[in-house]
Amino acid sequence: MPETKAVRHQSEGEKQFLERLIAKYGDDYERMARDIKLNRYQQTATDLRRRIQKYKKSFESGGNDSMEE
Repeated sequence: MPETKAVRHQSEGEKQFLERLIAKYGDDYERMARDIKLNRYQQTATDLRRRIQKYKKSFESGGNDSMEE
């Protein structure tokens, strides 16, 4: 019997972190990755892109109403 993966959700803190990066840099993931003040854990551009895509997808499906575009 195949196991199903657990659905993972982004925390409120992560959502706020991503919102600040999006507000400052738009879709420039390379600049987000180099911002040592906002990106204090120094996540890579690829990791940030994946997290933001997940964030935007949850917003589009009605899972988040704090993103303003």
